[in-house]
Amino acid sequence: MYSMQPKFKIGDLVGFPPKDKYDPKNDYGIIVSVIEVSPNSSEYDSRWIYTIHWAIDGEITMDESDYIDKNVKLISGVKTKT
Repeated sequence: MYSMQPKFKIGDLVGFPPKDKYDPKNDYGIIVSVIEVSPNSSEYDSRWIYTIHWAIDGEITMDESDYIDKNVKLISGVKTKT
């Protein structure tokens, strides 16, 4: 599914909704880049790729927007209209 605008933007603080508030896997991170993927790309299913720096585990990941948009919530920032 291709959205015209990304749900999150650079600088947004995002996180996985907690299943248990004391679960150490409830990581949060900052969107450090948003890359637009060509609609003709056979490598990705999403139109947007987010690079996220995760706070707790310290990792930097590149994730497709289809996964992040469904599984991550905005903690702080301005949500763009979709």
